Amino acid sequence: MMNRKIITLSVFVTIILLFNCQVVDKVPQKQFWCWISAGQIADVDSSMHLLQSQGIDGILLTGSIDKYNEIIPIAEKYGIRVHAWTWIMNSTQRDTLKKHPEWLSVNRNGHSLSDSMAYVHYYKFMCPAIPEVRNYIYNRVTQLCQIDGLEAISLDYHRYVDVILPEKLWDKYGIVQDIEYPEWDYGYHPAMLAKFSEKHGYNPQENTDPTQDSLWRKFRYDQISEIAREIQKIAHAHGKKLSASPFPTPTLAMRHVRQEWNTWNLDMAFPMVYNGFYAEEGPDWLQACILENINHPDLQQVEMYTGLYVPGHRGQDFDLKSAIDIAFANGSVGVALFDYGTLSADEWKMIREYPRN
Repeated sequence: MMNRKIITLSVFVTIILLFNCQVVDKVPQKQFWCWISAGQIADVDSSMHLLQSQGIDGILLTGSIDKYNEIIPIAEKYGIRVHAWTWIMNSTQRDTLKKHPEWLSVNRNGHSLSDSMAYVHYYKFMCPAIPEVRNYIYNRVTQLCQIDGLEAISLDYHRYVDVILPEKLWDKYGIVQDIEYPEWDYGYHPAMLAKFSEKHGYNPQENTDPTQDSLWRKFRYDQISEIAREIQKIAHAHGKKLSASPFPTPTLAMRHVRQEWNTWNLDMAFPMVYNGFYAEEGPDWLQACILENINHPDLQQVEMYTGLYVPGHRGQDFDLKSAIDIAFANGSVGVALFDYGTLSADEWKMIREYPRN
């Protein structure tokens, strides 16, 4: 009888130990990623080795297809995951836009980005309602999906021109955006207006104040979201994931750039919770943004990171390490740092020595 009790106790202890081991195995390691351009990488092998030795687990990499094919096999050798950091609505293909100026976005005043500027010269956002624009985007994504070893397509600039800039940028451009002014309110391309009118039976410009038209606002969100969801289908069909670098939270994204990223069916997200741009910032703001994302009902299946703007944490008590601590304490799987070229020697040392479990 005593032997049977001992055997039973032994089996019970063994089960508990095995269970505990499994729990420990499932505890995720804290991930560190950074945004990086292929142009910042001189010698690929030494750069990837350096990133590994500094504690970087993955990179959001922008570059040509040739550069991806050169860098990814070396990154794999050092255990570094690679996402194709890709501008979507704000196209980098200037030759294509010169051939198709009619693709570019139009504001409420009727001015096109083909012959006017919004904030900066490189803001060349296309209209998401034009079928040829969508096909152009899908073809580019399909080409990227054919790259061996690439883990994901990562969306950036998948939005409209900022209808309201983050408040700390207002002085830089000599503006005040207390309301949605027509010169910054984009999405009024004739193709967009026609598509909306066909669906809803009226032209939103006929309203006294189109900014108060909830149908028109949601319609523009949906044009961007439809493209994101189609890109996800393309990526998944090729065995790739879909990630994105959206504005800090769905609430702020919708307010500033009409970006409803919680509807994109993302696998991973690197929201840009950037200190130094918004009126409300600092530890409490960072925590609130992270918790909105972590607890959002549409984002429960998304692997959620926190994007941090490295220079935004200098010269104040709220340093980069404090921001990283807050990100992990509030449920982020990892942090992504913007960007590789801005980190100081002390900041690299901190990342290298940061406890991973």
